[in-house]
Amino acid sequence: AVLAVSVPTSQTQVFAQQVPAASNEKTVSATGIATISVDPDLLNINFGVETEAITAKEAMSANSEAMAQIVAAIKKLGITDEEISTSGFNIYPVYRDISDPITGIYVKSELSGYRVSNILHVKTEKLTLASSILDVAVEAGANRVDSVSFILSPKTQLVVQNDLIEQAVLNAKSKAEKAIASLGQKIIGVKMVSLSDFAYPP
Repeated sequence: AVLAVSVPTSQTQVFAQQVPAASNEKTVSATGIATISVDPDLLNINFGVETEAITAKEAMSANSEAMAQIVAAIKKLGITDEEISTSGFNIYPVYRDISDPITGIYVKSELSGYRVSNILHVKTEKLTLASSILDVAVEAGANRVDSVSFILSPKTQLVVQNDLIEQAVLNAKSKAEKAIASLGQKIIGVKMVSLSDFAYPP
């Protein structure tokens, strides 16, 4: 008998699914399953500062000053320049509505200033610093926290993926051998192995 195996992969679970044979060979298809639980090894934090002033120059100046204080504060925790990047920088005009003082009816919008938004991205393997990074950043002037996530690094993802594929294929092979043992048949080769994209839940 020839074994046909299909292996869609995921971070926590891998399946080897049945694949119908396209020839007259005696084939057996099997479904293999492999699961694993993996601790995250990478921390991602996005936070920043929004400032507003009458002129764009004043808003940008205030933002730059606050951001410099934030960066200095998180560096004192041991975060390096390589672990810090800018994930977003925007400047917006701010308008205020003008209404008729007697009727209260809207008349027009008038430019009242500018708002600058500057978002930092911290990516580090120092997972235990998550709360400290946020604490010192807010103390230094950060007024928005966009996201905090613990994920697997690309290197760990690859190791997990390879391990799960191997386990799933071996599981499928074991099931196929047991299925045909009572028929006096043995597996003599592999007809097909099909892999799908690797993905994992957050």
